[in-house]
Amino acid sequence: MGPWWYQVLHNFGSGTDGYWPWANLILDAAGNLYSTTFQGGTHSVGTVFEVTPASGGRWTEQVLHNFEAHPTGPDGYWPTAGLIFDAAGNLYGTTQYGGAYEAGTVFELTPVRPCAKCSHSMLREGDVLPAKRGVVLGAGAGSN
Repeated sequence: MGPWWYQVLHNFGSGTDGYWPWANLILDAAGNLYSTTFQGGTHSVGTVFEVTPASGGRWTEQVLHNFEAHPTGPDGYWPTAGLIFDAAGNLYGTTQYGGAYEAGTVFELTPVRPCAKCSHSMLREGDVLPAKRGVVLGAGAGSN
């Protein structure tokens, strides 16, 4: 085996992208990498992120979820373990603290799928989309 080439794909700590990535990375079929950061993000208690190959050998990082530290809220914080995928592409992981009893959580992160009949693929605050049987889908402030 010959020499190995080293390349930094993303530098953490520049804004709200998170920092201290402790968990292992996982890889999807498209070559994207996923993991968590223990600290940082919008609320300074961790993130779930994706690093995607872009043109010219560059990579781009996107935060998929910012954890929030609520004393009795449902969101956990400080994720330290790795993520796993299910067959549908959902991500699962755990947090060290938070949740209803401040003892951690198991979470599922589900990708928002593009709407086949819509002109956009992501809901923004105030967007409303008609659905079947009179149900209306929308997005409010604070949704991730």
